[in-house]
Amino acid sequence: MDFLRKHFAASVAALAACVCCGIAMRAAQARAGAPAGSSFASSVARDADGDGIDDADEQALAEAFAPVVLHAADEPNLPTNVDAFLRHTRMEFFDAGCSPESFEIDPVPRSESLGAHRFTSKCLPGMEFRSDGTRAEFKQHSFFLTDVDGPHRAGSEDTREWTTYFHAYPNDIGGITVQYWLFYPYNTGRSFSALGRSLELGSHGGDWEGVHVVLDAMRRPVWLRLLGHRDITEVAWERARREGSHPIVSSGWGSHASEIAVDDGVSRLRHETWSSGRVAWPDRRNTASGALVNLGEKTRPLAPFLTYSGLWGSVGFNFRRALPGLGVPNVDSGYWGPAYNETGMRADGFVTAWCAGIADETKTVGAVRECFPDARTD
Repeated sequence: MDFLRKHFAASVAALAACVCCGIAMRAAQARAGAPAGSSFASSVARDADGDGIDDADEQALAEAFAPVVLHAADEPNLPTNVDAFLRHTRMEFFDAGCSPESFEIDPVPRSESLGAHRFTSKCLPGMEFRSDGTRAEFKQHSFFLTDVDGPHRAGSEDTREWTTYFHAYPNDIGGITVQYWLFYPYNTGRSFSALGRSLELGSHGGDWEGVHVVLDAMRRPVWLRLLGHRDITEVAWERARREGSHPIVSSGWGSHASEIAVDDGVSRLRHETWSSGRVAWPDRRNTASGALVNLGEKTRPLAPFLTYSGLWGSVGFNFRRALPGLGVPNVDSGYWGPAYNETGMRADGFVTAWCAGIADETKTVGAVRECFPDARTD
């Protein structure tokens, strides 16, 4: 009898998940303008990014499972979008050990030109670096976008500029993984005192943070992956806090790392990341959120900045030089964008944050590998 009760309860739970998923997808279709009762797959398939998934399906899935992100009420650095950020930065190249160490590359960078640059090192004769494939693990020889100034570090005042970017791809369980990426113009680190001095650790420009929703072959959510700066935490879907089909996650103060949301009664800024989403402020303001934009694949990008392999903030204190041999990264320097992100990166260069659980880890188009940098340096 206990077995039958448990089996019946599990069946009901599975049915509820399917119903919830179907409702969410119909709601997403409605937001995208699809007629009620239409099939989920588009009658005329279009796959502009070459990932084997119809573009309309990708958008509908992304809408259905887009997260609610909770920001701290006193968060000093809220989201923006790439184009807004680029209006206040410039591109340079950092060539460690040279004099000077920084060289201006583009005083007015644009999304479509970020991956178009080449630089020959002044101190490493014959070494050419590309802004669309060379990844500098210790940030010693890298393209970078300079930190924005103080007034622009807070994020976009107009919340309609809070774009959420997504990446969808076939996964290794026969389903689809949908990633969601938010971009912050700056990250204010933690302050502490040591030896009578006030220090700040972890402040840097250009911060990308993400969440993955893993769907099975029936397009039911089974896992939620939360990206920190070093590791990816995987949470069973039933353990995640949710609002309908939308997971609720917290953005960590001082890191923007994605965390499991807890209901602790603390007032937070509530950010809905789907199209027509809203931003609810602790002071009861309610404003429109930004667009939900498909990044495409690195091998066939829909957002041109996706191929940029440099840093999204200035190069800070050189820990590599100060602490040689310890493998310490420059933690107060900018970090990488989605397709070159550091979180959970394997020793062989596999970009886990971009390709976790992908059906084909070796996917290559022309000379471009989807899940690996084209070249690695220090």
